[in-house]
Amino acid sequence: MRVKPELILHEWDDESGAFTLSMQYYDSGSILRRPHSTEPWDTRNNWPFSIQWSDDVWDWYLGARQELSPTQVADLRSQLGSPG
Repeated sequence: MRVKPELILHEWDDESGAFTLSMQYYDSGSILRRPHSTEPWDTRNNWPFSIQWSDDVWDWYLGARQELSPTQVADLRSQLGSPG
């Protein structure tokens, strides 16, 4: 059975569309979205597991306490509307 992640919005920037979410998905973590940038991520956390990806519009950062499976990452990306 697949578990749907619970996403909680913490920050939203009306101008850029950037946001910061926390997630509860088997464990906890953070998801950040911003317009494409060459700047390093300011995650404010030191997550043991992290991945970054970009789609046509956004850069994404996912940090978690434990490694997520490819299926879990795909489920999150689908829920976020990020192709991949």
